[in-house]
Amino acid sequence: MLSVPSSSRLFALLVATSLGCVSTPVPVRIPGPSTPREPERIPAPLPTAKSLPNFVYRDGTYTYDLRQTTTVTVGVDSGTLTEDTLQTIAGLTYSISANAGAPVVSAMIDSLVITSKHDTLAPVRRLAAPVVVQLPLLPFSVATAVDSTALLSTCDSMEETARALAGDLYIQIPVPVQEAQSWSDSTSLVLCRGGIPLTATRISRFYITEVRESRDSVLAKVLRQTSLTITGSGTQSARRITVRGQGTSETAFTYDLRAGRFLESTGQSVLQLGFETIQQTEQVIQRSNSSVRLRAGVPSGLN
Repeated sequence: MLSVPSSSRLFALLVATSLGCVSTPVPVRIPGPSTPREPERIPAPLPTAKSLPNFVYRDGTYTYDLRQTTTVTVGVDSGTLTEDTLQTIAGLTYSISANAGAPVVSAMIDSLVITSKHDTLAPVRRLAAPVVVQLPLLPFSVATAVDSTALLSTCDSMEETARALAGDLYIQIPVPVQEAQSWSDSTSLVLCRGGIPLTATRISRFYITEVRESRDSVLAKVLRQTSLTITGSGTQSARRITVRGQGTSETAFTYDLRAGRFLESTGQSVLQLGFETIQQTEQVIQRSNSSVRLRAGVPSGLN
């Protein structure tokens, strides 16, 4: 979705030639002692381009702050529309260790609060206690968590929302870290909304959009574009409900290759859901903007 206008460069080549003049002959002169020729200079080899390090998560403890604003619009067949804006604030701490072989991430969601800006009477949804999730860094073809467009936590529990947030931030970069490299993954998972089981099919594509040096760091930016399809049906309050939906998201991640850590991300997503019953059809549209920032990071051996 990001497009960088291509630039063209014009090169001018100047070729200079010299012409000799014809003159009258002159007596042949006896050449004097020859001057020693200067030794032939071997051109120095051109410096080779620096090889870029592949990204590997470095062992340590890292804390992040997450903020997300979601606008929810609900409409029914009668044309009635209601809208609300939800604010999500979370704190997450990741402990990364590779002592046992394959790197493993232990994620603790320290806090999670969801508030409504318009419905002042609605209770504030708050995580009762920290949630700990183990996230092995599996190969990229295996998804580890729900995408940000699918924060339809299992039966709307805050614990499942916390787990989804934690898993959504960590991705593997399975290719050499070079610009224009890309890869993809897809997965299907079962989740729940209001007690209705749903099947979500996710297809994600990743692009390395930029690699650049910044002081003592090498920063890489990875763009993730995801499409999501949701289907399911169930019974709620003695009514049969069928759910269909689709969504898209785009998230840009920034990594420090030398330090081996994830620094920040920004993302946008749109999710459209239809809830159908015999009496009516309800349409729900969610538009979200989110940001994640590294608050503090302590590599192992320094804490």
